[in-house]
Amino acid sequence: MTNNHSDKLISNLQEFSRQYQELLQILASKSFEHNTQILNSEAIGEFAGKFSEDVMVKPQKIIRRNSEYMCNMMELVSNSVAKYMGQQVEDKYDAEVADRRFKDLAWREHVYFNFLKQSYLMSSKWLQQGVDYLNLNDQTKAYINFFTKQFINATSPSNFAVSNPKVISETMNSEGENLVRGIKNFIKDLQSSDKIFSISTSDNQAFRVGENLATTRGKVIYQNELMQLICYQPKSKTYATPILLVPPWINKYYILDLSEKNSFVKWLVDNNYQVFLISWVNPDEKLTMKNFADYLQEGIIDSLDYICCNFGYSKLNMIGYCLGGTLLASALAYLKAKNDDRIGTATLFTTLLDFSNAGDLKLFINKGNLDHIKNHNIFSGRQMGAIFNMLRSNEMVWSFFVNNYLLGKKPLDFDILFWNADNTNLPIKMHEFYLRNMYVENNLFQGKLKLLDTIIDLSKVNNPIFALSTREDQIVPWQASLDALKIFAGEKEFCQAGSGHVAGVINPPAQNKYSFWLNKNIATSQNEWLNQAKEYQGSWWNHWHKWQSKYAGDMVSALDYNNIKDYIELAPGKYVMR
Repeated sequence: MTNNHSDKLISNLQEFSRQYQELLQILASKSFEHNTQILNSEAIGEFAGKFSEDVMVKPQKIIRRNSEYMCNMMELVSNSVAKYMGQQVEDKYDAEVADRRFKDLAWREHVYFNFLKQSYLMSSKWLQQGVDYLNLNDQTKAYINFFTKQFINATSPSNFAVSNPKVISETMNSEGENLVRGIKNFIKDLQSSDKIFSISTSDNQAFRVGENLATTRGKVIYQNELMQLICYQPKSKTYATPILLVPPWINKYYILDLSEKNSFVKWLVDNNYQVFLISWVNPDEKLTMKNFADYLQEGIIDSLDYICCNFGYSKLNMIGYCLGGTLLASALAYLKAKNDDRIGTATLFTTLLDFSNAGDLKLFINKGNLDHIKNHNIFSGRQMGAIFNMLRSNEMVWSFFVNNYLLGKKPLDFDILFWNADNTNLPIKMHEFYLRNMYVENNLFQGKLKLLDTIIDLSKVNNPIFALSTREDQIVPWQASLDALKIFAGEKEFCQAGSGHVAGVINPPAQNKYSFWLNKNIATSQNEWLNQAKEYQGSWWNHWHKWQSKYAGDMVSALDYNNIKDYIELAPGKYVMR
């Protein structure tokens, strides 16, 4: 290393030290909330009791496990020494192919980093098996396993500057500039975080809602306290039956209208559908008493009333996404009880109906923290976002920790991640009702839920249903989606797409990414359905279009969009901007 390089490295390290002092001052002045919703005192108590019992009553079990660990570690050390001496030794522990943390060749080829990787993977396996050794009930075991995994993910050698070969290489090549940029990125995120620390996952300066996101032409034609209703400009000819989209209100609607190249709304318009969409408000404390039934009335029913009354439609086909799909299914049962047939088909994107198999998200929900959240007026969208990120902590937390703070890079310009960070709040009465009746008591699926003085019985619904799940969804397991579909009385089609809860849904045909799987026999078991399903390359959108067009009616002249004079404002509207 030349003197100039040495001087620059020293200068950068000195600057890093100055920035570090500033970071400590900011930390001392900040007050962050503890996310109490993740705590389950009963599960923690059972785990502590069983572990203490093993230590006190069955010490031989602990001794045996520790002895096995030491033997494996000694074997790993011996193999590493042999590698250092030039011998060919196969790795006993290796990461999964999809694990991006260990893609750098040094993790395989350099003895030191290879040892770090293998010892980490070996220790991770040992920790996870340790939970299985305890005689815990299934729910507690799942809870402890989840947080054991969080600890394992956090302690990966890839998350530390001195043990990540890519970071070390970047530090040497940039003479420490990456560390300076990284701590500045950390300080910037710290200063912009309010109550809950948030890592930047996209370049916020790259996107503007209404400018390069949510740009499909439309008009806000109706609004109430909870939503704005958007009518999109159609092509000259459309199918006779329009489509009404019901997004989730946990995030904002423009997941369905992202950039022009991957906007589901624009694709629908281009394929001759007349499209309406509900844009939910980001609620403040004035709306704290709004309940799940209010979302049904002021969201779906008010929209149906307005569209049918003002445009002369007698029927609409509908699409519900995630929580919007749960609301749509509830609306189907409600309208069936009222002999109201204004909804034709229903498409459910990654929707939970049977909450007995709600995946890892259910681990955060118990009666104790339900009682706690009732003491608040609004459930913070950032708190919900933090929980969702924990479900995929390697991808949504630690990968950005390494990229932003250790490598000193900016996150990529990625519209889905920008949307993902644009959180919305939830009225606490609605949130508590939803968690208690769905996740805890599973009343919707059991036919015990009552909305607007009406029993919601999904088994009476006979509308044609198209259900989309995604193979890697950690919020709505595809198995739960498949099994729940069987409750409906009408025609049903189930489609499984590749990837996860968002990327698997927002997958336009032009990108030719992932695959989707079909199997008409949904009466079979989960494994049989999957084994017998046929794989198709590319997006599922065109297959759904073929299915939906059967129920869309003839091609007719579009509604006179230009003659809608009494609209409130142009899309995307002010509610999505809150």
